[in-house]
Amino acid sequence: MSCDERKRMVIKQNAGVATVPASADHRNGDWISTDIYEGEFKLDTDTGLIYSRSSSGITTVSGNSLSIKRTLTSAEIKTGQSVPVQIIANNTAGIALEVISASWRFNWGTVQFDASFGTDMRLVIDTAGNGQVTMPSVIDSITNRFGKFNDVSGVSGLVAGKDLMWDCDDDSTVGDSTIDLYVNYRLITL
Repeated sequence: MSCDERKRMVIKQNAGVATVPASADHRNGDWISTDIYEGEFKLDTDTGLIYSRSSSGITTVSGNSLSIKRTLTSAEIKTGQSVPVQIIANNTAGIALEVISASWRFNWGTVQFDASFGTDMRLVIDTAGNGQVTMPSVIDSITNRFGKFNDVSGVSGLVAGKDLMWDCDDDSTVGDSTIDLYVNYRLITL
């Protein structure tokens, strides 16, 4: 092993899927930023996926479960039907986002949302039509609450290259509470 190989970067971080270089010599000018040596890892900063390279090629490292906490403002909640809220961006073709589990915390403010606003909320892949997870009658609460979203069994809400959105079944004219969303998810390379 040469001195150059011992000093190379072992974990790369940049946008894009890891690639195998055109040549074995990184000094000849034909390497690109996504190329990795055997034994190296690369984090795709766009998707959060981690890749590794072995003698058989490049593979996505298993166990790529990710999580995010996102607080919905009262303004976002009030327009949840007419203006769905982006929770996780995924504009990468060939990558599908799957919700593993999701929880929510309703943080009571001082003004209740419209009385008729006892509506369902859901997490849905943009343009999929069906929610991956749903939760009925939370938004009209007048106390702090915490719970889990229900899995929508048998519904395929997976679409490659689309964002995870939050929406609900109605809009409200009043209300000042917030909702914390806790989402565990994985990215699937198709």
